[in-house]
Amino acid sequence: MFDLILPILRHALQLLAGYLVGAGLMSADLSVEVIGAGLSLATLIWWFAEQRKRPAFSLVRPVLRHALQLGAGLLVGSGAVPPEIGAELVGGAMSIATLGWWFLEKRK
Repeated sequence: MFDLILPILRHALQLLAGYLVGAGLMSADLSVEVIGAGLSLATLIWWFAEQRKRPAFSLVRPVLRHALQLGAGLLVGSGAVPPEIGAELVGGAMSIATLGWWFLEKRK
């Protein structure tokens, strides 16, 4: 089923990226990264949904990192934050997420 949805999702992401580039919110180079990250996230989320069990953090961490990088890339592309701050935001959020996951695992 996902094989049917993936091309539609790719076109939707390309349309969205094209709009953001046209509006000046993102560079053309960044749009390629956004499309790739979006497709990676969708694939991993679909896979997690099919597993129907709680994944290990070692599987969640890359998905979370891609999502954070996508968000930081959009913020940097729009000029809301400088590139150095975008990387720091991703690193800080990953540290907080790792600590939170560790805390939740220890409570079980």
